[in-house]
Amino acid sequence: MRSGLALVLVLALVPPAAAEEPRAAPAEGGSQPAEPAPDDRPPRVPVIPRDDLELPPPRAIAEPPPRARRWPDDLARRTSLGLNLLAFVPGPEAGASGTWRVEAVLERALRPTVGAAAILSGGQVRKDGRDDASSIGLSGQYRWYFAGRFDRGAYLAGTLGFWLVDPYIAWSLGGGIGLKHTFRSGFTIDLLAGLQLPVDSFRTDDGGNPPALEDAWRALLPGPLVSVGGAFDEGSTGSRPPRGR
Repeated sequence: MRSGLALVLVLALVPPAAAEEPRAAPAEGGSQPAEPAPDDRPPRVPVIPRDDLELPPPRAIAEPPPRARRWPDDLARRTSLGLNLLAFVPGPEAGASGTWRVEAVLERALRPTVGAAAILSGGQVRKDGRDDASSIGLSGQYRWYFAGRFDRGAYLAGTLGFWLVDPYIAWSLGGGIGLKHTFRSGFTIDLLAGLQLPVDSFRTDDGGNPPALEDAWRALLPGPLVSVGGAFDEGSTGSRPPRGR
């Protein structure tokens, strides 16, 4: 009886054993526990201080190539002025031997092979049995030097003219082929085989007895040139034409 009571007291005084925590199930195919799932986030890029960056040297800015010179060094004379000697000779109109005309030609180079000329003409038509008729003409001429250049070369010309042959006002078209030569001294000879023909005209006065426009036109004979004069040295290129020009 006493021994049974002592066993009960011992069991009451001894604390129960701590419960064991459940262990993780071993990984499939082995006794080790499963590893944690990998992290899907991208790796962090390390920050490099600005002073430690190795930057390539700046690229040098290439300068644009120099523009080609528009004018040759020996083409300083780009303006010429001449007097048409052929204008003093009357045209083939019969009975108009007293007709006279003075004509000046001013040409300016637009490019080494292109020129623009202004031709100013003035005179008088005298035909037997008709009243004298004064004449004034202003023509613009475009020249293309297909061989050589402005100071020495062969060219093709196209001409547009406006004329007052009293009492007619007319406009004309023409053209031709010419040859020009400028010597080293600046003396210039300009030859043009061409012709201007009236396209349209009207009469401003019905009075008097002037020559017909066709007769006056043949007496004046505008178009061909035998011009002599000079070329101006503008000095912009800084050099003279070489010897022998």
